[in-house]
Amino acid sequence: MNQREYLEKGQALLKRFHELTYEAFFVGGMVRDYVMKNDFVDIDIATSATPQEINKFFPNVNMDYAADGCVIIKDGEYEFEVSTFKREEYASISRHPSAKYYSTNLSDDIDRRDYTVNALAMTQNLKVIDLCKGLKDIKRKRINVIGRPKKRYKEDPVRILRGFELIARFGFHFTFRTKEGIRQSVLQLTNISDNKLNEKMFVIFDSKYGKKALKQMLKLKVVDYLRAYSKGIELVKKNFNKLSTEEKFALCFYLNGSIPQNLSLDRVMLTKIKTILKTLEELKDAPVDRMHIFHYGADILSSVDRIRTITNKELKSSEREIERLGRSMPINSASELEFKGNDVLALTNGATGPFVSEVIEALRQKVVIGEIKNSFEDLNTEAKNILIEKGIIEGQIKKVKGPVKEVKENDLEQLKQEYLIELEKLVKANLDLLLDDEMTEEEVQETTKQVENNMKKMLLKKKPKYNALVEGGLI
Repeated sequence: MNQREYLEKGQALLKRFHELTYEAFFVGGMVRDYVMKNDFVDIDIATSATPQEINKFFPNVNMDYAADGCVIIKDGEYEFEVSTFKREEYASISRHPSAKYYSTNLSDDIDRRDYTVNALAMTQNLKVIDLCKGLKDIKRKRINVIGRPKKRYKEDPVRILRGFELIARFGFHFTFRTKEGIRQSVLQLTNISDNKLNEKMFVIFDSKYGKKALKQMLKLKVVDYLRAYSKGIELVKKNFNKLSTEEKFALCFYLNGSIPQNLSLDRVMLTKIKTILKTLEELKDAPVDRMHIFHYGADILSSVDRIRTITNKELKSSEREIERLGRSMPINSASELEFKGNDVLALTNGATGPFVSEVIEALRQKVVIGEIKNSFEDLNTEAKNILIEKGIIEGQIKKVKGPVKEVKENDLEQLKQEYLIELEKLVKANLDLLLDDEMTEEEVQETTKQVENNMKKMLLKKKPKYNALVEGGLI
């Protein structure tokens, strides 16, 4: 979005209101951001004109929210939310006022806003109108509630979360009266909808100073009333900079035991959060291997690992292992396998059945764990072997030489441990048959040496994957 062009179109809109003898000003967060030299997302305008009058004189007016005194004026790609000056009365605890009155005074409209830094207005010529000393509070980075704190928070409890949102976005701090007002009004948070709570938590989790906001939430006991987030806030705060926004949500929901309803998040983000939680449940404390990398992806597994180690201090991080396995993967998706379902049918002369997908899955696993190379020739041979074993086709099983290089890249140290355990078992089994009490110590040593050499040769011949240890100088 071109900020300069957006602002210029907004100025032209204010000019048109003035030509029609109506008052009109830029208001709200846009003015605050302009004063702080930050980019603004949208432009709000307050005017003395009613929705019906606006619709009469301006083109492209959306009247969907006219009953609330608000319309949308569209100018090309830009939209302007235009609200009529109003006064509001609250008869009970509700985000929605019990009565609204249109006004011709900007001051009435300003008085109903939440914080002084959000109560600035600006003219067509970009002159700031400050009726609540908001400029002074911006300069001092203070969050100062307008009016009596308890009354304002009772009228609309979301104002409490907006205060923490200002901390998260700009690093501001509460004034004493604002802080005490929140402390005395935390019970009002129970009246906030899940949708609005999720929306505000996203801003806090996703903002530069979110950790500072969470620290204040803990200090003022606000977290006790944040439902699905209450159990996770402390850990999110401690690990704020090493967790992604999705991971912060997933950590909270993991500790909560469920995902809240009406989660107003981007579809892609929500999908990732659900995938992280599902993977956490499926893996539990299991160590990560190549098949996990293939099925879940290194990115999701890294998120899972971070959450597991944060919530269980006894677990060691597997992040480096996940990164290493991710780099050494021979294939990352089923489409990369150099052997397809049609190739299976070519071996069966067109005969088909459930075995086709079984063969492909078996090949995929063998390639992923490094037993065979991802080459058509090796896969074709292995597919024949599987089909022969299943009795689908006739023939003699042929051995497929494992991809030594890929096994070496996988995990030589783990392979060495596997080799040593297997060698020890074979040597012990043979020595139990050959050794007796009448042998001298020298004869025992010589026999043991011969058995070890013979078992090493047999293992390398029987399992070619161990040749990688020889090439690597590990045995």
